[in-house]
Amino acid sequence: TMEYAYDVLKKLGRAEIVTGTVSSLLVENPENTHFRVTGVKLDDGRTYSSDLTVFAAGAKSPMLIDMRGIAVASGEVLSYMTLSPEENNRLRGMPAIINLRKGWFVIPPNGNELKIARHGQGFLNPRHFSHPRIDGDIELSIPSWDTYDEERMLEQGLGACREALEELIPWLAKREFDRTRVCWYTDTAKGDFIIDYHPSFDRLFIATGGSGHAFKFMPVIGRRIVDAIQRRLDTNYQQLWSWPEQ
Repeated sequence: TMEYAYDVLKKLGRAEIVTGTVSSLLVENPENTHFRVTGVKLDDGRTYSSDLTVFAAGAKSPMLIDMRGIAVASGEVLSYMTLSPEENNRLRGMPAIINLRKGWFVIPPNGNELKIARHGQGFLNPRHFSHPRIDGDIELSIPSWDTYDEERMLEQGLGACREALEELIPWLAKREFDRTRVCWYTDTAKGDFIIDYHPSFDRLFIATGGSGHAFKFMPVIGRRIVDAIQRRLDTNYQQLWSWPEQ
């Protein structure tokens, strides 16, 4: 899906696509009255100026702006199992099932692959972190693709995936998973997105807080973000996605 969106955007030729890692926002504080974002700085030193910065950094959001008490990066465990044509046919028509109390969900086969995942509060990865917008080091859960961190989360989370199979598809419960991984979410307190102008920084628009269920809105969420940027978003969505009061 993301590769398709990238190809469409590239073919339109209406945007310059830059590859890099943002290390900080460029912020001005004229006359010590308010903060104004003027662009971004990349970790290789390049800077890009903008009239409006749209901040859609996913699980890395708390690493670039202060989101303490608003959103946290958490890891969830995903597992996949390859099915034979006969097994795939046997599960045809199976609904997607989620058990919020036990913390797992099972997605019907896509092609010949069955997806079983843990869904709950998620695993935190607390680290002491020198935040670009906060003085001094703070402890923050940050995304990690380190092998040790991932194995630690998988060890705990795959038990829930196995339990899901034992309860729903017991004839697959003993089979080994073909592949596993950790998916990083940006969890908000209520699971609602944050699609709003930042209350303390001029020219900074926030689109984050996917909370593990944003990707399925990929075909339609963009137009809602544009509506919010242009200040014509439906009132119900405004209330649901506004920057939380603390």
